[in-house]
Amino acid sequence: AGIVMNMPVRQGDQVEAGGILCKLNDDALALRLAEAKARLGGLSERHREWMAGTRTEELARLKALLDETTAEYEQWKFEMERIEKLYAGSESNAKERTDTRAQFLAAEQRRAAAQAAYDMGVAGPRQQTIAQAAYEVAEQQAVVDRLASDLRKTTIFAPFAGYVVERATEVGEWVPGGGRIVQMVEIQTMLVHVDVPETAFPHDVVGADARVQIDALKRSFPGT
Repeated sequence: AGIVMNMPVRQGDQVEAGGILCKLNDDALALRLAEAKARLGGLSERHREWMAGTRTEELARLKALLDETTAEYEQWKFEMERIEKLYAGSESNAKERTDTRAQFLAAEQRRAAAQAAYDMGVAGPRQQTIAQAAYEVAEQQAVVDRLASDLRKTTIFAPFAGYVVERATEVGEWVPGGGRIVQMVEIQTMLVHVDVPETAFPHDVVGADARVQIDALKRSFPGT
């Protein structure tokens, strides 16, 4: 469906097969197709990113973070062991022991989190995540293909060579989906009805040669 933007054929025109009969306004469809292609590009890039795995720079950052938290953990582990010995010898108080233990546990948790992040980076995206991204790309590709098909349909071509005998619409008019644009006739093969006397019937054979004389054209045409 759409508004007729151009109607190059008129009644009586001869049109070759594939010739343009009508062009509908395609501005809205063209914009929607451009939007769909842009989204497809974004989804494709994300899928390629998942397929490529974790970047080398990101792995280096995660490894540095892991090394930093490991060093901090080792420092507080050493401090915790030292305070425990001092506390056992009554050379440290309970508050100092509690504060040190809290710092040690916090450092242990930060190291565990950094280790998990680094392991995930090394392993890369899960196969389910990559598969989901691929499905999203395929789904958007189908949207692009459908819109591209709809856009091509805004140009109506002659399905065969022939003559335009009626224009069913004009420029600026709205044409519904499946609506009539023109009526065409194909004259390469014509069916001619001829009255003949009954006495000729016994001599008629299906498939035999016949000639049709058109007096107005001053010529005859072969037929069967």
